[in-house]
Amino acid sequence: MLPQLIRYKHLKDAGVVSSWAQLQHMIENEGFDPGFLLSPNVRAWYAHKVQKWLAERPIKPSQHVMDRAEKSVRARRAIGRRPRKRPTPQAPEAIA
Repeated sequence: MLPQLIRYKHLKDAGVVSSWAQLQHMIENEGFDPGFLLSPNVRAWYAHKVQKWLAERPIKPSQHVMDRAEKSVRARRAIGRRPRKRPTPQAPEAIA
């Protein structure tokens, strides 16, 4: 039986990574398997190694990715928006 291979698209669709930069960070700092090259521009990973890495993580990667995405959306919405100042109500002038 041949091992199943996973490509970047599958990692992204499963919510393991959201970008190549994040994947590189995970390889360098979090012990993610660097995989191997099938050709000069095609990288793949063995499914069992990815599953093992995911099982050893303290949090679910999809939740981590969703939290980051949610924070990113909130941050983008907040940029450039200032709280709207409402005029302070003033007492009506006395009619003489």
